[in-house]
Amino acid sequence: MGTQPAHDRHDGFHEFTDKEPGIKNLLDQQSGDWKQDQAYNIMATALRNNEKIDLVYGHNDPMAYGAYLAAKDAGREKEMKFIGIDALPGEGVTWVNNGELTATFLHATPGAEGLRQAIKFLNGEKVEKTVTLDTMKVTKENAGQIMKDNGL
Repeated sequence: MGTQPAHDRHDGFHEFTDKEPGIKNLLDQQSGDWKQDQAYNIMATALRNNEKIDLVYGHNDPMAYGAYLAAKDAGREKEMKFIGIDALPGEGVTWVNNGELTATFLHATPGAEGLRQAIKFLNGEKVEKTVTLDTMKVTKENAGQIMKDNGL
């Protein structure tokens, strides 16, 4: 939780899930430090301590995949869904395409859009005070095409 993206992803997740009845967060404050091996260890402990886990959300795809691998090693991967963030074609999208992650989401970074807005401003065009970037959901249905589009 030492980075702004970690706070943003945590807060965004809880903004939705905290309103839903029946959701119990088992590992809310565990930090995998964005690393697959650390997420594996955290998930291995969670599997030992919890008979039922429905969904695993990782702040990035490698952590979601690390959790998946721990569940697979415990023979429990089919009991739950695994969701990641970033949708990098060689990681999250591939793991979704392989059926290891259920979904990943492209969290658009503001660099390119920031440049587009700067050019508009410099050309004297109106620039909105707030620009909302789109998020893309990657599932088994579109993962193959995304991989193909990226030469994989």
